[in-house]
Amino acid sequence: MMAERIGGRLLAVLLTLGLVAAACGSDDSEPGTAATDSGSEAAESSESASASASASASASEPAEEEPAEEPMEDEAAEDEAPAEEPAEEPAEEEAAEDEAAMEDEEEPAADAAPASEEEQAAMDAWALVFDSTAVFADKAPHLEDAAALEASNEAYAAGGENFGGIGLAPSAAAVDGEVATVTYDVLFGENPAYSDLTGEIAMVDGVWVVSRETYCGFLASARTPCQE
Repeated sequence: MMAERIGGRLLAVLLTLGLVAAACGSDDSEPGTAATDSGSEAAESSESASASASASASASEPAEEEPAEEPMEDEAAEDEAPAEEPAEEPAEEEAAEDEAAMEDEEEPAADAAPASEEEQAAMDAWALVFDSTAVFADKAPHLEDAAALEASNEAYAAGGENFGGIGLAPSAAAVDGEVATVTYDVLFGENPAYSDLTGEIAMVDGVWVVSRETYCGFLASARTPCQE
């Protein structure tokens, strides 16, 4: 009897232990299943994130291309380039023209031949006769009817003092036979008052002589007319 009771209790214990073991085995299998499910969800989330990243990258790729700005820069460069070149060309052309004009002005002076002996003698006589500060005795040989014009010459000399002296400065003479055409400037003191005027002087017995008419005509313009 005792043996049967002990055997029955052992059997009950074994059954209890079997049930406990079965229950523990079931509990252990559930976490594994949950872990598997979590892994699957994580994999799905990763795939979804990768797909989203790929979509974002694909969407952002066209925005990085900026070829549209290059034509605008080219057009701006084309607009700026023509504006600078024309502004410089006229200035260079004007400078070249000015230089050419200066050269043209200088050439005649360099090429001008010196006055001949006759031309120089005619210019000297002309300047002497009309010099308000010159001694009348020096003028007389070159002035027609000099004796009758001495008083007029004195008035001319007095009037010239108001201007610091009046003189005629010849710049050229053209001799044609016994007549020379003199080109001259009128000076008040040392200052030019009139430029490039002309008058005639004639050769008389080998001497260049200013006519009475020419002399008195100039004195009248100087407001010291000849006395009769």
